[in-house]
Order: sequence, then C-alpha cells, then structure tokens
Amino acid sequence: MQNLPRETVKWFLVGLRCLEEYCQKWSGGHFDQKSLRCRSSPESQATLDRYGKERTFITPEGGSLVFNHHVKIGDKWRIYYDPTPGPGKILVGYIGPQLKTVRF
Repeated sequence: MQNLPRETVKWFLVGLRCLEEYCQKWSGGHFDQKSLRCRSSPESQATLDRYGKERTFITPEGGSLVFNHHVKIGDKWRIYYDPTPGPGKILVGYIGPQLKTVRF
C-alpha cells in the first residue's frame, strides 16, 4: 500500500472501519450485508464461475477460500472479505484493484 495515493489509502481505512464496526455489533444470527454502512455486494455467480480462482486467497490457517463479498472503494478498488467466521468476525482476503468480472 506504500505506493498508493494517500487518498486511496484513506478510503481503504474507511472500508475496513466499516467492516470492523459491523463486527462489533454482530453478536448473533446471519451476516446481513445490507446492514453494512458502506457499498458492498457479493459477486455474481457468473463472475465466480469464470473468475473464482482470482478470488481464492490463503486463510490464516493455511487453507484457501473463495472470497466473494467485496467493499467497493470508488470505481477501481476493492476489499474482498468472507463473513463465514462470524458472528463478530469477518476475514479480509484481499485489498487492491478491482478484480475481473464478467461485466468489466
């Protein structure tokens, strides 16, 4: 992230803070993406079918996992995450440029 513009880093921190705030309030039940206070969405099945490998990242345990949810940072940047560890926990797998989709 050293080479990113300062403004971009600021927005990544806003996105991460959004996920953190959600986790602090998430004490039970299913993950509710609509309750996030940032722009976030899951990937379409068509994108996962075609580009799922690009969204597969190593977990802290050493396994691999497809991260299909993402926070949108402007038009070009994303934070890919997985809410499966919850409640109260979200695993971030990738922070960087938007990955390929069937639309872009």
